[in-house]
Amino acid sequence: MSDSTALIGTKVSGRRRRPKAVDGLRVCSSPRCSTRLSRYNRNGTCYMHSPITFPRVRGRDIPVVDV
Repeated sequence: MSDSTALIGTKVSGRRRRPKAVDGLRVCSSPRCSTRLSRYNRNGTCYMHSPITFPRVRGRDIPVVDV
């Protein structure tokens, strides 16, 4: 008996979608900020002036234990 494992799959091919980009030179819209924005940054502000957002928490809740 031989113990061989064969992996079967397909090669990734085809055209990939281009990343969304914004045309033109843009700067942060916050007053007195002259940070140049990347063409891939869809927001109108730089990282320092963007509102704080928290990622969605996934998974189960951790039970709280009363001491």
